[in-house]
Amino acid sequence: MISRNFLILVALCICSLSTLGQNESEIKSINLATVLQLAGADNLSIQEYILKQKVAEADLHTAQEWWLPNVYAGANAHQLWGSAMNGDGAFFTDVNRQNLWSGIGINGSWDLGTSLHKVKAQKLRVKAMTFKTQTQKNHVLLQSIDAYYAFLNAQLNYEAYLELSNQSENIVQQIDNQVKAGLLVESEYLLAKSNLGHLKIEMLNAKQEKLSASNALKILLNLKGTFSLLATDTALYPIQLTLDKLASSTEEIYKARPEIASLELGLKTLDQEKKTVTSGLWAPTLAVNTYTSYFGDVVSPLYPTSAISASLLWDINLGRALKGGQVEQYNANIALQNNQIQQAKTIISNEVELAKRQKQLAKESAAIALEGSQLAKKALDQTIARQQLGTAIPLEILQAQELYIKLRLDYLKAIANHNKAEYAWYVSSGGVL
Repeated sequence: MISRNFLILVALCICSLSTLGQNESEIKSINLATVLQLAGADNLSIQEYILKQKVAEADLHTAQEWWLPNVYAGANAHQLWGSAMNGDGAFFTDVNRQNLWSGIGINGSWDLGTSLHKVKAQKLRVKAMTFKTQTQKNHVLLQSIDAYYAFLNAQLNYEAYLELSNQSENIVQQIDNQVKAGLLVESEYLLAKSNLGHLKIEMLNAKQEKLSASNALKILLNLKGTFSLLATDTALYPIQLTLDKLASSTEEIYKARPEIASLELGLKTLDQEKKTVTSGLWAPTLAVNTYTSYFGDVVSPLYPTSAISASLLWDINLGRALKGGQVEQYNANIALQNNQIQQAKTIISNEVELAKRQKQLAKESAAIALEGSQLAKKALDQTIARQQLGTAIPLEILQAQELYIKLRLDYLKAIANHNKAEYAWYVSSGGVL
């Protein structure tokens, strides 16, 4: 009964593998460099911030239009019937006159108290937007790195189970031969066969995890299509990143982080805008109008005429000047911005410290896992060799395989975590990906 159930289980595994192979879509190779390139160029979240930056630049161009005057040109015909009054106050009746004006002119009005400050504020806002974009890019790239290593880890896990399954098939065949030769009992063959079925099930689970990780990475990279990904990396190795200029203090880290730069520029923007309701409140408005034209009777020759006028006017809002409500609003927003800066610095300080600790712990874990994996592989090879000589029972092989695959997966996970921690530390310390 045991043998029959086991054979059914193996048959189901083989059918599942065959079905997966038939349904497997096109495969496209990928590595970490490609992931970073695609994430930086095609990620929709980064694209959103790039578009926001373009909007800010367009707003700046709009604000810079303030100093350009309006230019007008045209003609005007005027017909008067009936009564009229001249400049001296005398009335005339039965008037029937017409005139024609034709010319060009320029007029402009400049609010000196707001326009200059708004342009400066918008320039700061555009610059702040570039740092916001860099912040989002760092965030997305770290997500992409995590997703890639999760995918690579899943792929190598699958390959480890595949290798162990192939090895187990050879062992099952050897034990089968030994049973037929009378060297072993059938129960040992059934045990080895059952272990093979278990490994194949674990291999199928690992393949499913690989497909899920591949799909998650595709979504993050905005890759469309029915294809599956295949990492070109055949192994996981610990990396070590270095900063061109390692920050020696937390203040230097703050200066290197785009989040702080963006918030500080936001503070400068508020300070600049505040001037529109403080010093700018007392600034005048300059207005200029000039034209040159021809003027006269419609049916008679036109005579040249020109004029220019200029005014400097103070239009002071007493409500703003006396109550200062807008000043209070700006002061409150400035205080809020300073608070956000302090919060961001606190978060960054803890983030850097955590990244350093995680990096060190991941390094220690990887070293331990590597040694354990190497020892387990050596023990497995020796156990297989002993079994071939008849000095080891099949159960010893199963135990050695179980320990090896566990430590092998521990090692792969440890290296993936180490590399992710390395990148997290790099970015948290002000590095640019």
